[in-house]
Amino acid sequence: MLPFPHVNETLDFVKDIYTQEVKPDGFALSTAMGNKYLGDPAFDPMWDELDKHGAAIFVHPSDTAMPPGLEYKPCKQTTSKYKLPLTFHT
Repeated sequence: MLPFPHVNETLDFVKDIYTQEVKPDGFALSTAMGNKYLGDPAFDPMWDELDKHGAAIFVHPSDTAMPPGLEYKPCKQTTSKYKLPLTFHT
């Protein structure tokens, strides 16, 4: 797990982990942390750094407070609500 929602700590962690001999395939995140959701602009530097390394992200639907008007339908609603580029490998 990344130290989300702490952006600076996450950036430091990601930069450090990619200097190690064994690199991760990806990371896990919750759909929200406190009052901030994955599409919050405050997380843009984190997404840029993860994208720079081609990191795979597993988004675990959590039972945190959902944004107004968002029902708990993780797959359909999450992909349309958040600005995350999704890639599926078959």
